[in-house]
Amino acid sequence: TDSNSASDQSVKPKGRFCARGDLVYCTNTNKIMYGKNAAADGSIAPDLWAPCTSLVGFRTVVAHAANRGRVPKSLDLPSAFTQIAWSGKDHFIEIPPIARSFFEDERYIGSALKRPMHRLLRCLYGHPVSGYRFTSVFLKHMTEVGDFETCSWCNAVMYSKKFDCCISIYVDDVCISIDADKEEALLDLIKERFKCDSLFDCRKFLGTRIDTIDTDDYFYVRMGMSEYIEEISTMYAQLFPDLPLKNKLYPGSQEFRPSTTESIHDAKNEKYRTGHYRQKIQILLGMCLWLTRSCRPDCIGIVCMLCSQVHIWSADCMEALRSLISFLWTTRQKSLFWRIEKGVDMFCFQFFDSDLKAPKSQGC
Repeated sequence: TDSNSASDQSVKPKGRFCARGDLVYCTNTNKIMYGKNAAADGSIAPDLWAPCTSLVGFRTVVAHAANRGRVPKSLDLPSAFTQIAWSGKDHFIEIPPIARSFFEDERYIGSALKRPMHRLLRCLYGHPVSGYRFTSVFLKHMTEVGDFETCSWCNAVMYSKKFDCCISIYVDDVCISIDADKEEALLDLIKERFKCDSLFDCRKFLGTRIDTIDTDDYFYVRMGMSEYIEEISTMYAQLFPDLPLKNKLYPGSQEFRPSTTESIHDAKNEKYRTGHYRQKIQILLGMCLWLTRSCRPDCIGIVCMLCSQVHIWSADCMEALRSLISFLWTTRQKSLFWRIEKGVDMFCFQFFDSDLKAPKSQGC
């Protein structure tokens, strides 16, 4: 059922057929299927997890669209995994008693002593192999019927000269750059194999909000993660309620300097080096790393320094983390801004890799 949120917007819960990983069995091993050993033949699979797009792959699609003055599009495939028929060795699932209690057919209800097993006919969400099979089938179909080619540096990114189209896939989310007059032709090709809806403007992908502005001379793309920053700030407030956030106009603490030794052993530092605190700090820094890679490069320096201090965390590090997240919260509406001049094609004229921690004598 739909419900009204605080912002008076209709919210529709999303339901899927899901398989619990601890209730999937493989016929040739008679063992429970877990992520670490859930290959189709029961062995460990090096390609168990589906090839999904990278941050570079996603930005490639956005840049391709922006260079042509387009708004990136999204494609929704309803129950995408269940559109893929199961193939290979038979896998069986055991339906939990709570789920069986909702069934009306006695064949699926079972009893306390009789817990029926069901053979998979379709890929299910939650099964560790489903993502790989969906992506493989989608890529194969587009290669065969649409003259698409996968990129050598990211298998989940495809390009077609015929359609001048670039596609990026993340699990079952698809981001597309294509001209408006070719959308229907592309959808017809996809509908030959998949059930899907019409294309719509891609406003969020990989947790990044995408906004576009079209002017006479330039096409602008703005990518921000204000919602993700709010999530980071909320988690910080829950983990460290005794160190509240405050308004900050610069990242990190100006007095903070990374240490290379554990020379400080007073009580105020020791408590931050316990496993309890270290796990919390690692979670927060991991989220900050993804944020800085995606759209906040202005904070990458302090984040890298804090990551190097996890094993020798101190009260000074804690204050620097507090300042960093306070700064992110204060500037959460800031975005990565691209400006593309119309009529000028993009090309790479120079590339360099800088090491923020290297001595100045070494240069970049």
